Amino acid sequence: MKRTIISAVLILVIFFPVFSQSSVYVIEDKKGAKIFVGGSIHKLREQDFPLPDEFLKTLDNSEILVLETDISKVNDPANAPYLMEIMTFQDDKTLKSVFSENVYNKLDSACGNYGIRLEGIQKLKPFTVVLNLTQMVLLKNGVTKEGVDVQLSDEANKKGKSFLYLETFEEQLSFMKQLTQVDEDDFVLYSLKDIEQNNAMFDEIIASWKTGDKKVMQELNKEFKQTFPEIYQFLLLDRNNNWIPQLEDYLETPDTEFVVVGALHLFGPGGVLQQMKDKGYLVKQL
Repeated sequence: MKRTIISAVLILVIFFPVFSQSSVYVIEDKKGAKIFVGGSIHKLREQDFPLPDEFLKTLDNSEILVLETDISKVNDPANAPYLMEIMTFQDDKTLKSVFSENVYNKLDSACGNYGIRLEGIQKLKPFTVVLNLTQMVLLKNGVTKEGVDVQLSDEANKKGKSFLYLETFEEQLSFMKQLTQVDEDDFVLYSLKDIEQNNAMFDEIIASWKTGDKKVMQELNKEFKQTFPEIYQFLLLDRNNNWIPQLEDYLETPDTEFVVVGALHLFGPGGVLQQMKDKGYLVKQL
């Protein structure tokens, strides 16, 4: 079955309690020092709660929660101008000017199904429109809850845990900026096909995440690389490479860190887990 890459990336950059494994891993060095690494889904449904026990137990057994970035800064009014600069055209470009007529009409029709007319949002960049459209489809399908990172962050605050971040908010913005520079027609055409299959895809991803089924995530990772190699490079691989030295540093601290990143970051030849294995660390699935 053809996977839906764009939607997967957006819910993963996403119940079967009889299974014993999860999307949480322990990484150990030869001295017995360890850190935990968990794969996050960034949006969830009501029926996806509570989180798998392994996430909450691992948080209890850790002193520090490590997230990709400080997610609270997204809602900081001081950062609104930077977000607007990345997500909207700042020159004379418009949606109509960057798309071919065929692609523009298809996108306008898709948005019209949700009460949006492109004429009213001409200054939004293509990625911003796709992101908003994907979110509306997810909402229609009951995906209304904040995901693993937000839920664990709330729990960590209640328990008095410390926080660390793999990236600054500014670095996260730079990745978003790169995402707005890909070929507009190709990106939107693929995204529209992708969104049509969104609901079935989400069910499959959630099931694989809850059961720790690596095969589905590995297939998604492989197809993402084949379909959008440029985006795969800067959104996944480059960031994974930057995180590995930080994970190694955490193994040298007296505290135990629980590192939570988007689930797609964990898998594939350049994934966090494989890179740590290649460096000689023991990686075990909980």
